Amino acid sequence: MPLGSVIFPEDQQILVLDPGQPKFRSMKKFVRANPSISSRQIWVFAFWIIVVLLYPGPLSVEAVNTMFWETRSQRDFSRGEADGVSITSEGEVVLSPKLTPVLNTEDKELFVWALAMDADENLYAATGNNGRIFKISKEGTPSLFFDSPEVSILSLALDAQGHIYAGSSPDGVIYKIDPQGTYRTFFNTGETYVWALVVDTSGNIFAATGDKGRIYKIFPEGKSRILFDSGQPHITALISDGQGGFYAGSEGDGIIYRVSPEGKVSVLYDAEENEIHTLVLDRQGNLYAAALASRTTTPVSRDKKPPEEKDTKEKRSIKTSSIYKITPEGAITKIWSSPSSFVYSMILDKNNRLLVGTDDRSTVYEVSSDGEFTTLFRTDKTQVLSLLQGTNQDIYLGTGDTAMVYKIDLHTRGVGTLLSPTYDAQIISKWGKLSWKGTPQGIKFMTRTGNTEKPDSTWSPWSGEYTDKDGTHITSPPARFIQWKAILEPTPGMDSPVLKEVTISYLPKNLSPRISRLTVISFREEPPTPPPPVKEIKKPDEKDEKSEEKTPPPPSPIRRVKVERGKKLITWVAEDPNNDTLAYELYFKGEEEKNWKLLEEDIRENSYLLETESLPDGWYQIKVKASDAPSNPIDKALTTEKVSEPFLIDNTPPVVKSISTHRDETTGDLLVSVQAADNASLLKNAQYSLDAGEWKTVFPKDEIFDSKEEEFETSLKNLSPGEHTLVFKVTDTSGNVGAGKTVIQIPSPLSQK
Repeated sequence: MPLGSVIFPEDQQILVLDPGQPKFRSMKKFVRANPSISSRQIWVFAFWIIVVLLYPGPLSVEAVNTMFWETRSQRDFSRGEADGVSITSEGEVVLSPKLTPVLNTEDKELFVWALAMDADENLYAATGNNGRIFKISKEGTPSLFFDSPEVSILSLALDAQGHIYAGSSPDGVIYKIDPQGTYRTFFNTGETYVWALVVDTSGNIFAATGDKGRIYKIFPEGKSRILFDSGQPHITALISDGQGGFYAGSEGDGIIYRVSPEGKVSVLYDAEENEIHTLVLDRQGNLYAAALASRTTTPVSRDKKPPEEKDTKEKRSIKTSSIYKITPEGAITKIWSSPSSFVYSMILDKNNRLLVGTDDRSTVYEVSSDGEFTTLFRTDKTQVLSLLQGTNQDIYLGTGDTAMVYKIDLHTRGVGTLLSPTYDAQIISKWGKLSWKGTPQGIKFMTRTGNTEKPDSTWSPWSGEYTDKDGTHITSPPARFIQWKAILEPTPGMDSPVLKEVTISYLPKNLSPRISRLTVISFREEPPTPPPPVKEIKKPDEKDEKSEEKTPPPPSPIRRVKVERGKKLITWVAEDPNNDTLAYELYFKGEEEKNWKLLEEDIRENSYLLETESLPDGWYQIKVKASDAPSNPIDKALTTEKVSEPFLIDNTPPVVKSISTHRDETTGDLLVSVQAADNASLLKNAQYSLDAGEWKTVFPKDEIFDSKEEEFETSLKNLSPGEHTLVFKVTDTSGNVGAGKTVIQIPSPLSQK
């Protein structure tokens, strides 16, 4: 049997093999011999025997171990900068569909508000702020198709003959344009905006407007009627239900309406957001609505100036978006939301998944009907304002910031990169290996490191490529910050390589411990009572926004307890940047001495009670040395030390040198004069007691305790004849007490005569 083995037989005997003399001990006998010890305690004791035998070294937690930075979820990957890659809800990084620019207005236009395609696969893009329509031919050649006198063309619709209807702003005019580009004013709404247009199978035009929030029905010959006056500022979205009716969405109260073929209007849903921006209907009759909400807040100032004197603060805009799914039966579910962006466009692709265009770095998401989503791609523009599923099955998107139109090729994928955020190792670190989970082909990495949070010219250049998914040693130099870049490339035989997880190992540099405070006191300080939890103040009109003002906790006084003669409490505050376990050594020396003497070693607490009675009176210093050796190999361990201010050891009580009495000839009172002194400490208190009575405080003749030697004087009135005992005691600042006594004889009146 190997040394250190422990056996627990059925009769509860415990066998411990020991390098000295192995012994057989019966647990039953041991318990009977020690009735105060429970059986459970014995088994706990046996457990520790096992630990000691199997792990004879010191039991310590090593803090300076290899650490790992892992990136493995959609949330983790989405913190990086994606270019040509998509991030799925399962946390997988794949190549994005290829984006090909088909229209670049070269800053002549700012927004592509709407897209439409005719039967010949010509694409039309409605823009602002010059109110134009561009035509991109089937072959991909762009040209200016229509230049209106309006600022913006906000909406487009085509009829069966290929005529284009264009809704404009700010005059609220609808233009009718034939395939050759000849146009005329078809209808003037008398409002400011024509947000959406729909053409039915009979050639009737339906227009959603603002700022009166109406739906107009305009017949082919140009006559019209108001189909619905909502009372809302804007009808922002309009879509045919495929059965002669419509769905509409408003801005103001965020209401979704159902308009029957007969023109009867009912409310489907009143959303919590204030705007329904776009609507989409799938083949099963499910309606998807993108709802937007925004409000403005002003940061709360910390200053205490009156309101009229406060500086004007910059207001913040808070914006959120939600997507609701409404089934044909009327069941409503919020399937997706964004806490910081607007959904500006939405379509269904051929797989019945929603493509959602936002202003979140011009990101397009793919959202399933159950709410699972993929970060499909980002453009270098600000907003994705319009999306279109073309008649040729291709998908197109129009952007804001600079008006551009891209073609989305779902079948062709180019090279993509994902740049991680910078990772802060907190301490300058040595880098280990970079490894990843995913496909072995089509993925490679590079790294760079530096000591600033944002990469700059002081950072190292990008490393060479790492191509082994099982791990390659990082060649970037040691630093506090690191960043990786993943490069994904198309690979024969697969749609895209797949990246699921990235791991970087590193070893933080071992740093010396720090001792921030060292005190030697004659009393113990009880820890202050923890302050109550800080309550956050919320403004009445900002239920979801936490104020920056917080109620400060009241100060907690430190309670000091009685001086203990002959003892000094040594306390220190130490920390280790690596969170290592620390061990301490204490040294002392007299003020005139040169060499430090070891007082105690391998201390694991932050205090030590020094018994001073064996030390001569005088001034001393304490040195504490902190070491991280418990958590590091001996050759890697680091130490630091701190020396206390000089402190006094005084265990010798003061002396009452003399007590004398004489009678005041004027009052007849008995005057008592006392001299007291201490060799080391100042005197701090004096009292006397007459005939074992109550102790009474006496001040020095100069009324201030500020010397090692003081003179006192007090008067005793109306003493009765006979013998009296006077005890006088003094206390020094070290808590030592000295006393003197005198006996006073007061003669009787008869004897005085």
